Amino acid sequence: MSKKQAKSGKIRRSFTEAVKKAIVKDIDTGLSKSEASRKYKVSKTSIYNWLNIYSTKFEKSKMVKIQTVEESESYPEMHAKIDELYSLLGRIQTENLYLHKLVDYASQELNIDIKKSFANQSSVFSKSKKSK
Repeated sequence: MSKKQAKSGKIRRSFTEAVKKAIVKDIDTGLSKSEASRKYKVSKTSIYNWLNIYSTKFEKSKMVKIQTVEESESYPEMHAKIDELYSLLGRIQTENLYLHKLVDYASQELNIDIKKSFANQSSVFSKSKKSK
């Protein structure tokens, strides 16, 4: 036992799978979760975790989203805008891929590396700035 555990008087307990299943079975047959927590000196959080894993009767709580009418009316508009943006993104990616393939094809046909040739050239704007 560590010094900290000795001072606080708390000992960390570990439950075997069989014990966890037995506690869950007690709850499934009618023992309340609070009673089980007190009886076995187990946190309610642990009991809910075990119920989620081992219980055949326990249903997880379901989350219900509550929103205003304005929020619910704006969702179809937002989804339409998202769909439009995904479509645009797809077209741009396709165009980008097409242009890369076109540069590759032109490089092969002309026997020069177009990417390197244009990457090393300075632009018209950079030349005008240097001359000033």
